[in-house]
Amino acid sequence: MLEKLIGQKIELLPKVPKDNERLCDICGGTGWLYEKGRGFIETCHNCYNGVLQLCEICHEPVRGMCMNEGCRNHWETERENRLLSKAVISSYKDVPNEHKEMMYSDDYQYNEGYFMEIENFIEYCNDEDIPLPEYVWSTQKIPLSLDASSIIESACEELHEDAYENITKEDELQEFLDDWCNQQSGVDSYSVNYKYAIRVDSK
Repeated sequence: MLEKLIGQKIELLPKVPKDNERLCDICGGTGWLYEKGRGFIETCHNCYNGVLQLCEICHEPVRGMCMNEGCRNHWETERENRLLSKAVISSYKDVPNEHKEMMYSDDYQYNEGYFMEIENFIEYCNDEDIPLPEYVWSTQKIPLSLDASSIIESACEELHEDAYENITKEDELQEFLDDWCNQQSGVDSYSVNYKYAIRVDSK
C-alpha cells in the first residue's frame, strides 16, 4: 500500500474519534505522514491509526495505564472497592486461622506487604506517619508440594517413548513425597486472597 500512496494525490480523511480519544496532532487524524510533492509516505509513529487514547480521568494521551499519580490513585481506589464488595468484612477473631497466619496490606513496605501481627502493622503505620487503613487482607498458605507424575514424566524424557507407561507404584512415590514435604519447615509461602477484609481495630 505504501508504494501506491507515494507520488499519488490521494485524500485521506481523518478518523472520527470515539469517547476518550482525540485526533493525533502530528498526522491530523489520518494515521499517515505527508510530505509535499510525495504525498502520504509512512504511517504516523505518534498514533499509528490517527487517534490518541485519552485517560478517562485526566484526559491526557496515554499508552496503557496513565502514569499520573492522581489517576493511579483513582484506579487503585476503584480496584480496592471492587475487591471489598466481594470480601467478607470481619473482625480478626472471626477469620479462620488458615487465613490469618499472615496478613497483607499495600501500605506495609516490608516483606512484600505481608505481616503476622496487626499490632506490628499499626505500630509501623504510626512510625511511618501512614494513615491507618480500616482493614487488611487475609491470605492463603502455599505449602511445599512435589508432584510424582511430573517428576516421573521429567525423568522419562530421555528414556524410550514407552518408559512412562511402564512406571508402577506412582501412588507410593506420591505418599513419600507428601510425607517428606510435611517434614520440612520454614518453606511455606503466602499469597493474598482477598477473601476476608480484616478490620484493623478489631483484634
